[in-house]
Amino acid sequence: MVLTSVDDAVTQLLALAKPTMREGELELDMALGGVCAENISSEIDVPAFDNSAMDGFAGCWEDITVGQKYEVSDRIAAGKSPGPLVKGSLARIFTGAPLPEGADTVIIQEHVELSGNLALVHRRPDQFSNIRKRGHDIKSGSIIISKGEFLSSIAIALLGSIGREKVRVKKPLVVSIFSTGDELVLPGNPLEQGQIYNSNRFLMYGLLKQMGMEVLDLGIVPDKVSETVKVLSEASEKSDLIISSGGVSVGEEDHVKSAVEAIGSINMWKVAMKPGKPVAFGTIKKKPFLGLPGNPVSTFVSFCVFVKPFLKAMQGFNEVQEKEYMALSTFDVHGGSRREYLRARYRIEKGKILVDKYENQGSSLLSSVYWANSLAIVDPGEKIEIGDQIKILILD
Repeated sequence: MVLTSVDDAVTQLLALAKPTMREGELELDMALGGVCAENISSEIDVPAFDNSAMDGFAGCWEDITVGQKYEVSDRIAAGKSPGPLVKGSLARIFTGAPLPEGADTVIIQEHVELSGNLALVHRRPDQFSNIRKRGHDIKSGSIIISKGEFLSSIAIALLGSIGREKVRVKKPLVVSIFSTGDELVLPGNPLEQGQIYNSNRFLMYGLLKQMGMEVLDLGIVPDKVSETVKVLSEASEKSDLIISSGGVSVGEEDHVKSAVEAIGSINMWKVAMKPGKPVAFGTIKKKPFLGLPGNPVSTFVSFCVFVKPFLKAMQGFNEVQEKEYMALSTFDVHGGSRREYLRARYRIEKGKILVDKYENQGSSLLSSVYWANSLAIVDPGEKIEIGDQIKILILD
């Protein structure tokens, strides 16, 4: 069987992703982590007036002479509305305070000697120094947040700065998850011979919640086709996307692929990657299905490479694929027949980005993912030696 390349698999997935049309309006403090559903332009200039960038003295540049004393005609604090500057005088002004009419320059307080109501200028600044001009941050009418952008804390603060109280967002996708395997047990229960605790449940749940998704946990499904079909059918009625872990390989107890084909279709199966080769993509009652491998590392890597960009596309993000960066390898590696994703840790040393790999790259070692802050990418047949550039994906 010819394996699908990673790039082709991602391209196929993204071509089938249909962005959600569900939207709603939220208060700013509730919109954090959402996806903006509108282009937002500012109705005001920010700042709305010329103001001082420093504590000092406002004056007319042409009237300022070093060594001359000036009457201090006003005291302007932030929030105060000043009158016009008295000709031939200076106004005491503080950071953020509006510039009085007739002033075009602020002398910082360190360059002025104040004695009573007289200010002696020791240094004349350039004209327009220490002034924040009206609209120098945001111009009225300019788009500051675009449709499809992630609403980070900075984006929310930016909306607050233009006086927005609410923002229209894409409603979170509903994602059903389940794990397969008679050997799986939830924490809190004793382990019998041959059983293991189900870490993938928490892995998938956590990764999805970090993306702001609404998660329906359908639990552990026994290794039976009939039970798998039942859960898949239930999930297709309740959610926008179905994700499973385990049961997508070719073993006699792997029933997910056949269960999906019984009530839907498999569009892609097996990708040329390591770890994570047995990845399945299909549809059940027009709802997309992604079947991830059961080994924890394979589940994690498959999620990063396929599920995350697919969900972002469905959620309506403008940018869906993770950016790749370059680092200097501290190890030798020779790529095989599949693209490899190595658990790695990047660090900065003497201005250079170096990347180390975890010693044991076994796909069952969840501790290696905990250690890693990146995935080092080795393409088929690629030879990397110590000191060579290597591609990395930085993990959230």
